Amino acid sequence: MDRKIGGGGRDFCNWLCHPNQLREVAFVKLSFLYPASTGRNMEEVMRVLESLQKANTHKVATLTNWKWGDSVVILPLVSQDEANKMFPPSYKTVDLPSKKKYLRFTDV
Repeated sequence: MDRKIGGGGRDFCNWLCHPNQLREVAFVKLSFLYPASTGRNMEEVMRVLESLQKANTHKVATLTNWKWGDSVVILPLVSQDEANKMFPPSYKTVDLPSKKKYLRFTDV
């Protein structure tokens, strides 16, 4: 397996074992269940872990097939004022037919 993960070329072993990456978790956020006869896609596992870390650090969600370095969606529960403070001025609001301003993208 390539030791570099994410678009930033981070070293897998250092990333996985870094004390700031480990903490107690009292609940399961994700469960992959594959039959024993099916191989595991480690790129998908790492993509999901990175996505969960982004969502845990910032109030964002990732899109289907999101990869490290792609834009993320600011959650609709984040107010406009809060978004201005959290993501200044690096977020973009998509014009929707409803004229509502809840679909916002940012790079974090």
